[in-house]
Amino acid sequence: GVLSDVVLPEALKATAKANAAMALSGDACVRALVDHVHSARLLRPIVEPLMDSRSNSKMRQGCSEYLVRVLRTWPADRIEKTSFHQESTKMRVDFTDAIEQSVRSCLSDGKSDTRANAKLIFELYEGMFPARSDHLRGQLNKHQLRNLEVAGVPSKGADVAGADKRQAKRAVPVRAEGSG
Repeated sequence: GVLSDVVLPEALKATAKANAAMALSGDACVRALVDHVHSARLLRPIVEPLMDSRSNSKMRQGCSEYLVRVLRTWPADRIEKTSFHQESTKMRVDFTDAIEQSVRSCLSDGKSDTRANAKLIFELYEGMFPARSDHLRGQLNKHQLRNLEVAGVPSKGADVAGADKRQAKRAVPVRAEGSG
């Protein structure tokens, strides 16, 4: 309770401060909590700012980095079974649904770093939950899809063979050993 209800929100606030020492300390604290405390209660303070486009842009950028860290370090079954009580709606939210909402929001963010993290989040999510990520891709608008594809996440109907041919044209021929 205390870590997720008091320490994490305050550490997240510190990461968005202009004071570099405070921001670095807050960042180290959040990273340690994400890495070592796999509790559902830690997730709400990380994803809620991502789902609210009115939250501080520096906070959204930091939270997007922490969500990448969660997806890299937490097992898929733990993520899939996790839900939390969302303050704004007073309802229980599945963490997978919150991730999807976060991706949609972050792909439209004004900060390029946050959009880049959204692409990483989508790629990690796609690796864990392929069917859900296909459904999510179908819900994205053209702008969000374009931002996703800029990162090299092709749409499902993309011309992969054409891309391979273009890549082959740019490839430098490799000289076989002993020739020349």
